[in-house]
Amino acid sequence: MTRKQLIIGIFSIVIAAAVFVFINAFSQTDPVVNTVEKEYRGDHGLIQNYPGAAGEAEYLSEAEGLYLEYLLLTGRKELFRDEVERLEPLLQKVPSGKLVQWKEGDNTSTNALIDDVRIASALDRAGAQFNNHSYTELSKSIQDGLRAGNFVEGSWRDYYDWQQDEASPEIHFSYFSSEKWKQFGWPQEELQIIQRAKDSSSVFYLESYNAVKRQPEAYNLQEVNMIDQVLIMQQMNTEAPETEALAQWIDKKYEEEGKIYGRYHRTSEKASVNYEAASVYALLLIQEIDDGNIQEAEKWEEPLRGLHEAADPSENTHFFDYMLAAIALERLEQAKNS
Repeated sequence: MTRKQLIIGIFSIVIAAAVFVFINAFSQTDPVVNTVEKEYRGDHGLIQNYPGAAGEAEYLSEAEGLYLEYLLLTGRKELFRDEVERLEPLLQKVPSGKLVQWKEGDNTSTNALIDDVRIASALDRAGAQFNNHSYTELSKSIQDGLRAGNFVEGSWRDYYDWQQDEASPEIHFSYFSSEKWKQFGWPQEELQIIQRAKDSSSVFYLESYNAVKRQPEAYNLQEVNMIDQVLIMQQMNTEAPETEALAQWIDKKYEEEGKIYGRYHRTSEKASVNYEAASVYALLLIQEIDDGNIQEAEKWEEPLRGLHEAADPSENTHFFDYMLAAIALERLEQAKNS
């Protein structure tokens, strides 16, 4: 064998090995992560609300919180670190800590309670899971900012404007999370306000509470959004969540029609749209997992997979719907394998 042939042979082996490593690594890559990077990662480095939104894209704290939750769930330590670094432009210092702009942009001076809560929760758990104290400290700083800005006169508020030093007059019941309040060690009695969402005249919940008028209110008198309804249902904290009137209504509707639509008329209880929402099925699936009902959770797997475009989301697929579905399905797989 000549020296040239030897070099060519060695080079071929190196190339083959590199190709093998690349293919092997690619095969182990999370398809959800691939989709996020390919379809939702915007020019700003943040996650945009719709795939390929280009100049019309919005970059929301909601998306960052959901993605951090997914990366934590799947143990993606390095990707989690990278996303926390990308989050930095949205973090704003306030006198008592930090808050997260609900939308990227110089004109945004408000946060969104549930988005900050979700981000703080993911950071807090990542601090322990990844043994990174900086995550724990950042979570604590956001929690402190929330309690100083979004908790006013004994009531939580939807948002806080740090330029005006003013909080919103209302709080949406869907902005609460009993699980995360417990995680943070926040007073559980603060969650009792959620009980005011119950409407004795309807199977559906009232969506918000006006802290100034001191009364619950319907977000829309004509129709309800089922994402909000299921989120509120999750927080009712009854000893037997399955006995909630809305839960029974949902089960009956699904048995009769084989689907749950995205919106319904508040009074007639008939569908007001002809589409389903992946997030509704994802939330129902997650609630069953949280309640330890894995078989019941599997009931929602088929309709969720039927709507979830895992590898090729349409231009109308909002990141909230995409990522919540991914989280629900990942949690189901982990629950079935545990």
